[in-house]
Amino acid sequence: MLDSARPESALPGFFIHDCPQEADMSAGLYENFLALIGLLQKTQYADLELPFQYVVTTTTPPPTELQNDAVCLTLDPSSDGGLLFVHRFVGDRQAVLG
Repeated sequence: MLDSARPESALPGFFIHDCPQEADMSAGLYENFLALIGLLQKTQYADLELPFQYVVTTTTPPPTELQNDAVCLTLDPSSDGGLLFVHRFVGDRQAVLG
């Protein structure tokens, strides 16, 4: 993520991490990782914009210290209105896989 700020980098500066706690990591690792992102923002970019956007989708709330303006949108999959694009995307491939 940090490398995306360098002019030589080919990284987009936009990252989506879909359900990291359930799919990728333990609760402790999840909290520590998000806390690291928060610490980075406070210590390295306190008066600046971060050089990247990090979007996390999860059913687990972020650590308490990050439950402020860092949480821009809370979604609820129980209805279409609570979805990011207010629509469920189901295509032919998903129907076959699903």
